[in-house]
Amino acid sequence: PTLSTPADLSINLALNPTLAWEASANATSYRVQVSTTNDFSTTLLDEVLTANNKALSGLSNSTQYFWKVQA
Repeated sequence: PTLSTPADLSINLALNPTLAWEASANATSYRVQVSTTNDFSTTLLDEVLTANNKALSGLSNSTQYFWKVQA
């Protein structure tokens, strides 16, 4: 899926953003992962969803986060 929001390399985001991505044809679920490491060796979130968005909460100031979605 194509990631929609927040935009790549975004800074100064709210600590409770909503991640969104474009729906993939024929996809019935999406695996969304959030990490503080770009290799996702540890994850803060690892969920399978049927929607094409995920509201986050509890993020920390001055912290870089990475996210990805797989259909």
